[in-house]
Amino acid sequence: MNDLISCMAKDMKITSYTNESQNSFTYRVLFSALGQWCLYMLKESRENRYGKTKHYQTELLNNLIQKYNEIYPGTKEQLTLEDSSLSLLIRHIYEETGYIFTDEFNRNHLNRTSRCVDFGNRKLSLNLVHNAEINGLGIYNDLSTDCISWREFIVRDNLTVNQYLNANFEIVSFEKAQNQLDDIQYFNPLSQLSPSQSWSTKAYTNYTIGRKSAIGPFYLIQNYDGEIFCCLERASDTSETITAFEYRRMYFALKAYYNNPVKMRVHRVDSEYSRLRFSAHLPNREYYLLLLLSWPDKYAGNKTEFLVKNVFLEFITEVMINLGIKVIGD
Repeated sequence: MNDLISCMAKDMKITSYTNESQNSFTYRVLFSALGQWCLYMLKESRENRYGKTKHYQTELLNNLIQKYNEIYPGTKEQLTLEDSSLSLLIRHIYEETGYIFTDEFNRNHLNRTSRCVDFGNRKLSLNLVHNAEINGLGIYNDLSTDCISWREFIVRDNLTVNQYLNANFEIVSFEKAQNQLDDIQYFNPLSQLSPSQSWSTKAYTNYTIGRKSAIGPFYLIQNYDGEIFCCLERASDTSETITAFEYRRMYFALKAYYNNPVKMRVHRVDSEYSRLRFSAHLPNREYYLLLLLSWPDKYAGNKTEFLVKNVFLEFITEVMINLGIKVIGD
């Protein structure tokens, strides 16, 4: 069965890194192959009806995962997510990033344009192309011409960390805190723990976030001349959309502002690959972007460690610095 993996890897131009185990390599090849299946099944037509239902796509991918697990038992845990379905995650990523569009009958269709995203020295094709290189779930072919920037791709503004904070903590949008801050938890940007563990009953900085529970409601809070002011944030989005978990951007910005940034550590594996390790989960925009150019390390549900080709390190560094993340290399 290793011959099958070798054939699939050659077709997708996936190579192993130094001393990579067969099980690790098999997992990465199957992870990328599931993405290709999700797209290729949309090329077929049946009785002159194009596209496929979302349910059909998910079930086909579920069946593929089951078959892969039967053939390669060592990958069963690697292709399983704790809180969702890998099939759903893959489908959602392609729907949210433009590889797939949904019509009025809730049927999915393949993007057939030549649109691409310019990563500087590489181009991410937003469609199926021949002779492509696959990295994670992303398709790469430098012959694509109709390119957009990564900021356009994930709909991310050009604000620096300080500009982002200034825009959100404009005092005219705040009012004096009254009963709305009863029983509230405050985010502590100075904490050395992960953001999810950095909450207390006391505000340690002039700018911070308050919450009633882990899913909100959230408040922007600032101490202005000794008085506490607050501004109700929009509801927290924890869905699979590309704009979900956006409140994490505020965590990162606050920590960077108070000189205690979230960190991305880069460990060079060899001349071709590196491992990335984050000290916090990313907003979906940047998380989905990573899944289109790297593999979650060790297992598909890993949201803090990724295996990436070194050719993408400069681009990833630019994206993460934009969030206020400190990049540490070795």
